[in-house]
Amino acid sequence: MKRILIAPNSFKECSYSVDAAIVIKESIERLNREADPVLFPVSDGGDGFLKVIKFHYQTDTVYFRLNSFFDNSSFDCPAEYSAEMRTVDIESAKVIGLNLIPPSKRNPLNYNSAPLGDILRQINSSGLKVEKAVIGIGGTGVNDLGIGILSRFGLKLLDRKGKELNPVPAEFLNAAEIKLPEKDLSFKIEIVLDVKNPLLGPAGAAAIFAPQKGADSNAVEIMERGFINILNLLKVAPELRESLSGAGGGIAASFQLFFGSNAVTSNEFILNRLKLNKTGEFDIAITGEGRLDEQSMMNKGGKVIYDYCLGRNIPVVFICGQNKLNRSMKLLDIIQLKDYFSSIEESIINFSAGIEKACGEIDNKYLK
Repeated sequence: MKRILIAPNSFKECSYSVDAAIVIKESIERLNREADPVLFPVSDGGDGFLKVIKFHYQTDTVYFRLNSFFDNSSFDCPAEYSAEMRTVDIESAKVIGLNLIPPSKRNPLNYNSAPLGDILRQINSSGLKVEKAVIGIGGTGVNDLGIGILSRFGLKLLDRKGKELNPVPAEFLNAAEIKLPEKDLSFKIEIVLDVKNPLLGPAGAAAIFAPQKGADSNAVEIMERGFINILNLLKVAPELRESLSGAGGGIAASFQLFFGSNAVTSNEFILNRLKLNKTGEFDIAITGEGRLDEQSMMNKGGKVIYDYCLGRNIPVVFICGQNKLNRSMKLLDIIQLKDYFSSIEESIINFSAGIEKACGEIDNKYLK
């Protein structure tokens, strides 16, 4: 009997990791009654973060009323609470996620992260016994350096005439003065980084991730120059700038600069918080996410599983919607779901059927 670690990350805008793991497990069990699949859905701090927390820790879901960051409509935003650990887990993608914005309205120049500041303030006054808020930084639809968050704590951007500016990236270059925020939270903040990338430069938040959020090349340049202007006004030293994270559209950097937040990599989170080390021995691992590319190699959840298995000489099958990784890697077998269908869109609609076909390949190659 072969023991199989089933540890997918979320398939963006298609399936959360918990749901994908269940589909994979059920498919394997139908195909091979001798298999021993072990469910271990993962998150790197992006989409599906809360479902993973609830799966592993059976936390209580609590809700906070927030205003949307792109159309100001109100909605009930979930978080996961553990009274025992005195911890609240927050998923940025549920608060300011790209998935919340209709594709036609995606424009990160005009949006900010203010609702994330709102939820922190509400937790602070909620009466819940909280010593730490853990925020999964990933899947955001904003690229604002966390200025929106800080605006909820009193930060103001002023132009050369002292006029207050809207705290969105489109105005960052017009800022000539910054009124600093007042931080009055009664709990510590820990951030889980879904990628390992710098704040600025060709691998930074604007250059790499803003185009995915609807920014054209001109908007990317405006945001990059705006970030530099804000950092200059804050007098952030060059050596400190190099250490700031670009995760979540730069919101990780604001937590580092103003809240003294502890930054946890996806590797640390999966190994230590989710306790990957406690899964025991297994013969093969199945992981995956929507698209496999070079960004997946920036410490995304699937890469964490691959690295863990590589060190133990365990073969890994990576199921993805589409493979854009133009290189081979030791002990890594890649299956792309789009090969079973006429288009990527069809593979998304027929996700469960695609997983069944992929598991058939895995069964024939590894489990017979």
